[in-house]
Amino acid sequence: MPTPLLYSPAISVVIPMYNTEKYVGACLTSILTQTFQNFEVIVVDDVSTDNSCAVVESFIPKFGGRLKLVRSEVNRGPAIPSNKGINLSCGKYVYQMDSDDLIVTNALEVLYNYAENFNADVVHMNVGFKFIRNSEKSFPNREDLDIVGWHGGPFVDKPTLESNDIAERAKKISKNGVGWTAWEKLVKRDLLMENDIAFANIRTCQDLLWVIEVFSLAKKILSIPEPLYVHRANPTSNTARKRTTEQALHFDLSATNVGLKISDEFLSSKKFFQENPQYKWELMRFFESVSFNNTRTIFQENPPHKIYEILKPKFSELFGENGALISYLVDSSHFMRWNMVQMSQRIAYLENQLKELQSK
Repeated sequence: MPTPLLYSPAISVVIPMYNTEKYVGACLTSILTQTFQNFEVIVVDDVSTDNSCAVVESFIPKFGGRLKLVRSEVNRGPAIPSNKGINLSCGKYVYQMDSDDLIVTNALEVLYNYAENFNADVVHMNVGFKFIRNSEKSFPNREDLDIVGWHGGPFVDKPTLESNDIAERAKKISKNGVGWTAWEKLVKRDLLMENDIAFANIRTCQDLLWVIEVFSLAKKILSIPEPLYVHRANPTSNTARKRTTEQALHFDLSATNVGLKISDEFLSSKKFFQENPQYKWELMRFFESVSFNNTRTIFQENPPHKIYEILKPKFSELFGENGALISYLVDSSHFMRWNMVQMSQRIAYLENQLKELQSK
């Protein structure tokens, strides 16, 4: 007797979850009501301490066997549940969402049709909706949303294939021309599995490292103009959470340190970056600037000696007798960078003042 075929959906929607009981129901409802129904949903809970799992369990019957809830045993940050969900998936394409976000009604249909029609490894959304006003509501009204770009531009106004030139892709990423969160992208599962592309186990900016690998290895990438994703401005999220000066510095330093090591190992293993190291350094510099971005205001608000005293023990732990020197250089470089930003802002202000005087 032949073995029955296992269900193989077109899209696997992977949702890492931690303490989003207020929003995960809305997230699942936005998937359940899609115009495209050939999907599975894998929610991987990262040891939530609220009723998130109970909310997901209440949706299981509504999905008719297409919704799975997987529970982690130890809370280790968003990368682990993301990787677990992708490893358990069986769709042709993988699409990851945050558990407090939404997708518009035809999102999966639009993404799937683009991927199939263009034979794309990656379909990349340029713009989307940001749920800023009244974001405590389950579902937004149109006036609650702003259309925003997921990167610094330029933005496409029609489906556009990205260059196959790795140099062009690297330059585009390093100039913030590519959105660097996973939920902007539908990706072929085979691309991830065959190249062992996984999220780095750091608590911030793990998506950016993932995007660098995806854009370095994908054969065909399609950028599209349709806003299909609704990102909620959640003040309790991992990156938005309030931290002390010391906690914020250590949070970002840890991500920066591990992330640079991982990106160096990946990029150094690829022939193109071995032969063109300038693009490797551009990408690593961009990762460093993004991973440390939340800390810039700390350098503005605190005197250098305070920052140095916080950094010194951590760097001494990591780098031994060179720790004090490295912490001093990090402190100094960021302090000088911040002074340059302030100077640029002052010059721009004076130029505007001059233009106003000349126009009178």
